[in-house]
Amino acid sequence: MSHDRVSMVTIRNRSGFTLIELMIVIMIIGILLNISLPNYISVKKKAHAARIVSDYKIVRDAAILYHADTGRWPSTSRAGRPPKQLIEYLPKDFSWDLGPELSVRYRWLNFARRRRLRRRLGGSVGLIVYSKDRSLLKAIQGVYDGPMWPRRISRRSRAVILLVENS
Repeated sequence: MSHDRVSMVTIRNRSGFTLIELMIVIMIIGILLNISLPNYISVKKKAHAARIVSDYKIVRDAAILYHADTGRWPSTSRAGRPPKQLIEYLPKDFSWDLGPELSVRYRWLNFARRRRLRRRLGGSVGLIVYSKDRSLLKAIQGVYDGPMWPRRISRRSRAVILLVENS
């Protein structure tokens, strides 16, 4: 009988984890998070940038179609709203304001009559992408392979202009 009591006592004492074991597991989880979280954030930014570049290509193609039909580029729009001329050329579910999702707004810019600005930027029409997230603007710069302004994203950058080539 006394032997059974001793074995029950040892079983009860060994049924949980020690504080050291728990601390080691938490430390390992922390190290793994420290390694993987920056990569996850970087991949997520690149995916958002790829979506924005894809949206740009949709707007660019719509503007080129409009230009082919009329011989003019669409007029400048407000931030978050498409030019009236492009509405029929864009998909019905296309959004110019990605506010809650990405805090990004688009604006179509036509500066064909402004020679100085056209020479400085290297084009006459483009899509402005407004965002307060500079890391997203840098990711756009990494994904987009066409002409854009500014060529370098600074600490004060709040937007990039993705220019339509040969405009």
